[in-house]
Amino acid sequence: MTENSLPQLQEWLNRVAEELEIPNDVVIPGPILAMTKDVAHGVIRPGAPTSSYLVGVALGLSMAEHADDGKASTTERLQDLTHRVSELVTTVRREAGLEDEADSE
Repeated sequence: MTENSLPQLQEWLNRVAEELEIPNDVVIPGPILAMTKDVAHGVIRPGAPTSSYLVGVALGLSMAEHADDGKASTTERLQDLTHRVSELVTTVRREAGLEDEADSE
């Protein structure tokens, strides 16, 4: 993805958020993009969009469950969830004996 495409991505995602009637402040593509790259290149390409979906479900459940505690922002929750999935990629690669290949990329 080029630097020039990021404004287009943000515009698209804002429109999707509007269509789905969710607030624009939950449109945070950075952590999702990094995680999907890790999944696609580290484990299996078709797992990337589905992993993103699962992170979205987990984020929604977390936000609903902890709506009033004020402890973590949406961004912080998203960063935590995507980091956990990226760490899982590292674990799966290590278990498969592939960790050296990922380090050299």
